[in-house]
Amino acid sequence: HGYDTLDHFTIQPEYGTREDLIRLVEECHRRGIRVVLDFVMAHVSNQHPFFAEAYGNPGSPYSDWFTWYDEAHTKYKAFGNIAIVPSLNGDSPAVVEYMLEVARYWMDLDSDGDYTDGIDGFRCDHAIGVPHAAWKRLRTEVKRLRPDFWLLGEVWDKAPVIARYYDDEFDSTFDFPLHDVLSGQSESVGHGVLGGSEPPGLIEAALLQRGRLYPWGAQSVVFLNNHDTNRIMSVVQGDEARARLAATVLFSLPGIPLVYYGEEIGMAGVKGDGRPYWDEYRREPMDWYADESGPGMCTWFRPADCNNRPNDGISVEEQRADPSSLLAHYRRLIALRSAYPALRSPGHERVAVSSAHKQVYAFLRQDAQEHILVVLNCSREATQATLDLASSSLPSGPWRATDLLTGAEYPAVSEGEYALELAGETGVILLLQRP
Repeated sequence: HGYDTLDHFTIQPEYGTREDLIRLVEECHRRGIRVVLDFVMAHVSNQHPFFAEAYGNPGSPYSDWFTWYDEAHTKYKAFGNIAIVPSLNGDSPAVVEYMLEVARYWMDLDSDGDYTDGIDGFRCDHAIGVPHAAWKRLRTEVKRLRPDFWLLGEVWDKAPVIARYYDDEFDSTFDFPLHDVLSGQSESVGHGVLGGSEPPGLIEAALLQRGRLYPWGAQSVVFLNNHDTNRIMSVVQGDEARARLAATVLFSLPGIPLVYYGEEIGMAGVKGDGRPYWDEYRREPMDWYADESGPGMCTWFRPADCNNRPNDGISVEEQRADPSSLLAHYRRLIALRSAYPALRSPGHERVAVSSAHKQVYAFLRQDAQEHILVVLNCSREATQATLDLASSSLPSGPWRATDLLTGAEYPAVSEGEYALELAGETGVILLLQRP
C-alpha cells in the first residue's frame, strides 16, 4: 500500500520517475486540473534508514524521532500496533523540520524556487497521529510559500474532534461523520441511509452538526466510499438505482464531492478476511476495458474471487457511449455542479416533508440568482410527497420547476404545500425559474 515509507524524496519505481511526475503536473495544470499528493508523516517503514539507525541504539541521533517503550529501544509505538510502520514522534523538533523539508521538496518539483508550478496540495494521512503543533507549523510554511496551497486532513473521527483541526491547520477535512450516516460503518453492507437501513433525516443532523461546530469557511469533503471502506455499489448490494440515488446525494449536498475511482462505473468491493487479502478487494484496478486489457490497465490484483470480470458491463469502455449508464449519470451531475453556482454554495435549507413520508428528504440550494429544490426518495417504493415551502426562505411563487437531470417539467411551485410524485430510489434536482 506504500504507507510504510522508505524514502520521502523518491517515487516508487512502478509509478515512474520524478521527471514523469513533473510532466504529469505540467499537463494537468495546462488542463486546469490541480494535483494533490498523499502526505504521510505519522509513520514510516521499519526499514527506513532513520528507524534502522535508532532501533536498539539509544545513542542514535534519530532516537527521539520515535517513541520507545523500553530502555533498549527495541519496543516502540507503531500505527495500529503494526510493527512494520513505527510512528514518528511529531513532538520532536527535528521530525517537524524534516516534515517541512519534505513538503517543500514536492511543492517545488523542478527545484527552480517557484512554488506555483509544483504539487497543489497535500492529503495529510492519519492526521490524528501527528500533533496539532506540527500541523500548524506545516500550514504556516506552505501558506508562506504559496497562499492557495490546499491542505486536506484525514481526521477519521467524530465532528467535535475534527473541528479542532480547523484551527490554523487544515483547509478541508473528510466528512467521516456524514459518510457513516450515508453508507454505514467502513465494513458494513446494506446499512446507512443509502443502504436503506436509516431514515434520510439523519443527513440533516450531520449537516447541522457540521455547521454548528466548524468555523465559517471550513470545507468538508463529502464521499460515499474510499480506499478504506466498502465500495458504495456493495453497500447498496448491487442495486444500480440506489447507486444512482447515492450519486445524486453526493453532488447535491453542500461540501466538496469526492469520487473514489470506479464508483462512477459501479465497481464493487468489500473488505476481505485476510486469507490472504484484506483491503485489496476495495482497491481493485480501475476497470477501463470490457475485456480487462489494454493500454493503462493495471493487472496487479486478479485473484479468482476478484470483483472485476470481463464483459460484465462494468467498465469505462462499456459505459462511455451509453447515455443511460451510471457513468453518464455521474457526468451529468458533475456538469450540473459546474454550471449552477447554487450547487456549490456553502449552505442548504431543509424543506419540511409531511410526516407520512419519512424516507423523503428535501432541501433548497440557493444563492442570489438561483433557486434549486432537491428532493430525494430513499424508499424503494414510489411515493407522492408533500413539501411545506411556506415555511422556507424561497421567495413567493409561482415558479416553473424543471428537473436538471432529465429535463422533465414538474408541477409549478406556488405558495404553501407542494406535492410531487417520485419513483422509488430516485432524486430530482429542480431548477425553479419564473414563468
